[in-house]
Amino acid sequence: MSRDPIEITFTLDGAAQTITVDPARSVLSLLREDFGCHQLAAGCSPQGICGSCLAIVNGKPRVTCTMRAKTLNNKRLETLRSLSDVETRALQQAFIAEGAVQCGYCMPGILNQAAFLLRHERHPGDDLINQGLNLHLCRCTGYGAIRRAIRRAGDILDAEAPPAPPETILDAESRASLFGDLPRIDDIDRPGVVYMALRFAPKAGSQIDRIDFSEAEMVDGVVAILTADAIPGAQVVDGRPLLVPVGAVARSAADVVAVVGAETGAAARGAASGRVLGVPGGGGGA
Repeated sequence: MSRDPIEITFTLDGAAQTITVDPARSVLSLLREDFGCHQLAAGCSPQGICGSCLAIVNGKPRVTCTMRAKTLNNKRLETLRSLSDVETRALQQAFIAEGAVQCGYCMPGILNQAAFLLRHERHPGDDLINQGLNLHLCRCTGYGAIRRAIRRAGDILDAEAPPAPPETILDAESRASLFGDLPRIDDIDRPGVVYMALRFAPKAGSQIDRIDFSEAEMVDGVVAILTADAIPGAQVVDGRPLLVPVGAVARSAADVVAVVGAETGAAARGAASGRVLGVPGGGGGA
């Protein structure tokens, strides 16, 4: 499959966008790194099982980490920035009142899903809510509070909106967490930042005979590739190596054999992929 850059045009939160991209790049990476959509989180990326990166694409909920950039051409994509003031206020009041937000990592995706449900069914039952939440993982609140918050938001949207209560410091913190406005390490985007990606072992029990990074070094934007040989001193923590050295056997597919640093996340992931960074045995990835 050709990896030559292509030009795509799409609508992001009502604004037309045109950009030249690697066709196989994930839509999540494109949105976060090129358009600053940090409320879409790269939780399980690229597995598509946590829902933290969910957006509305052509009117349907989609996890963006499994979408390739070429599939976004001529599409309409909406994030939380597309919510109306009324929807934003109703969801905020309901989720805070029901205690449905804690760390907030999963919340922007869930809010997008909730807004989608409420636009199509103002008073969804548990079956419909559960169907929507099936795309999302939340390890803080449990799903009871989230279900109640979605139902409560529907009631607020139906009713004559009362004046908003005075906002406390706790409410302001919850709102920032709810809408993905709390800064996280993965959101740091400053001049000189080096993005890192890991190259994992091909499989559990595989012997690492050699690591060929000649192609990876040629990837535009790569600034460093670290293997076990590049790190002095003890490399074993709790009985496991920080990086599996050449000649050793990987205990699991989660063992790391190399770390790639680059000027962009896309360059780091590309250079660390099995396609570019050669580790005999196949498999692995960034």
